Amino acid sequence: MSTFYRAYKQDDQNSLTYREAWIDAEAEEFVVHHGKVGHLGETGEQRFGSEEEGAELLEIFIQQCTVDGYTDVNELQLGEVKASWKLKTTAGTQRDHSFAIKIRRTLSAHLGWRGLGEIIDPQNPIIGDGELVYRIATPAPRRAIESIKAAAREFKLDPTKLTCTLEKKAELT
Repeated sequence: MSTFYRAYKQDDQNSLTYREAWIDAEAEEFVVHHGKVGHLGETGEQRFGSEEEGAELLEIFIQQCTVDGYTDVNELQLGEVKASWKLKTTAGTQRDHSFAIKIRRTLSAHLGWRGLGEIIDPQNPIIGDGELVYRIATPAPRRAIESIKAAAREFKLDPTKLTCTLEKKAELT
């Protein structure tokens, strides 16, 4: 049973919006998050009494997204952004490995709450050849790059060592 769903829609003014929902079984809540891509979205919760009720809420949400013209994220042609930080050593130091965890947490939250996508394989950043690399699957690559740079400045993630590039089309894992 899937416990998460994300969909996007482009309107007549070329504005991209998103809707996503998930089941928080521990809190017994069905959570809906939606908004305009690139901006902090709105969140609402609804309590449920059983796993079946949570699954039913998610199924209704998915059906409504389809009726409203939203497209499942897995059916979209997503772009891929490469965010890389230059390191002082080729293989990275212990500090670099700790820094990688901070970056993963920060970028996951920063991009996710704005509908800008997700880190591909977030448990395994690439550390090698003197850089730390994260790949991000996103429906709005240029906005994602702007958001990554803003997060690096705001959360002191060594923005002077950050390089963002638009890569190929992304494959979600």
